Amino acid sequence: MLKPKDLANIPPFTIDGGVLGFAVAVSLLTGCLFGLLPTIELNAGGAGSIRESITVAQGKFAHRLRQALIVGELALSLILLCGAGLLLRSLWRVQGVDPGFNPNGVLVSHIWLKQTQYNDVEPQNRFFTQLLDNLRAIHGAESVALVTELPLSGNYISHNFLINGKPRPPEGTEPDAATNLITPDYFKTMQIPILAGRAFTDADREGAPPVAIINQSLAKQFFGGENPIGREVRYARQKTPYWMTIVGVVADTKDLGLDEDEGPAIYTPMMQKQEQWRRYAFLAIRAKGGDPLALVPEMKQAVWSLNSQVPVTSVFLESYLLEQSIGPRRINTLLLITFAATALLLAVIGLYGVISYAMAQRTREIGIRMALGARRANVLSMVFGEGLRLALIGVALGCLGAIASAKFISSLLFNVKPLDAVSFVGGSGVLFLTALVATLLPARRAASVDPVVALRYE
Repeated sequence: MLKPKDLANIPPFTIDGGVLGFAVAVSLLTGCLFGLLPTIELNAGGAGSIRESITVAQGKFAHRLRQALIVGELALSLILLCGAGLLLRSLWRVQGVDPGFNPNGVLVSHIWLKQTQYNDVEPQNRFFTQLLDNLRAIHGAESVALVTELPLSGNYISHNFLINGKPRPPEGTEPDAATNLITPDYFKTMQIPILAGRAFTDADREGAPPVAIINQSLAKQFFGGENPIGREVRYARQKTPYWMTIVGVVADTKDLGLDEDEGPAIYTPMMQKQEQWRRYAFLAIRAKGGDPLALVPEMKQAVWSLNSQVPVTSVFLESYLLEQSIGPRRINTLLLITFAATALLLAVIGLYGVISYAMAQRTREIGIRMALGARRANVLSMVFGEGLRLALIGVALGCLGAIASAKFISSLLFNVKPLDAVSFVGGSGVLFLTALVATLLPARRAASVDPVVALRYE
């Protein structure tokens, strides 16, 4: 479900010994390095007492360095949180897009006729006509259709076209439209609304007057407020003009992806094929109910009863294509959410450690304050103030970084602005609240210090 449809199968792999050794060496080196630095700092006090060495180690520079590292972690976490929020809102917007058809309950397969047997249009039309009759006889099929370019399948063929009665643009600059060959019940099978005119019928075949159906985008863009029904269109590169009368207008469909804009499209009857090289077709069957995959054996038999050498490949549900079309977005979002959560966890652990360590070093001070009458609320406020200050600085720097980095993921967004307020406020809120929670335990521990014990603390 998460794998994009265009991602090749990953072959079996094993762990490389060199890579594993390098990772282990880097891990050990990092641990030794960061463990050695505090030791060097402690020894900087020379022959002084342990207490003096500790005092040196806990100087202002070291304390500020720890705070700076935590602020940096918080800022980086917020950058990732804001990016994850942007992608998450984009994914939510994409999933709410109407594809223009109903993919649920539609079983799909693909066939390709061999050129040696079906090079000419006539045998192709004969095979597809007989196949359509066989598919209609399948028990449990509500409607069936054949289509050359199935929505979201990756198949897309466009042609430059001309409109009869409109000035012809210079050669090479004619507008283009997606082209598709379909059988009469295609719009019924895919449940694509017919907005004007009619659908194709079995009478729209070879030898009958050429007809075409256009989508809403083409009608709006090239006919404006005019009625396109009855007008004529043809493909611009034809040597012999082949004018097709527009008999219907249908709703737009998301053929290339839910996040892709609809463009002009022209549908023509499969039995009025103009390109003999289109020897292929997708079989689409809408089931009456139950599991559409239960119709697979009958669908294959419908093909093989005509020619056992025609392979029936890529049997799947149309809803699968819909899910796969947003697979890359889902993976990008999941990865960024994972990175953001990991960074946030590390930052919170670091913040908890810094606050806890700082409060442990101030145990005697806290005991004196409480012995002189300070209340627990004052101590809690002091500790929370420390965490609040670091969190606010981290949020401020993180917001600046998120604003600067938002442009780098703008190409991955859909109907969401790079500076989306909801994503930034939501990410800042999550980081801020999590940071405050991280200071809760050190604050409670500091507020529960016994003044007598604290005064004897060394």
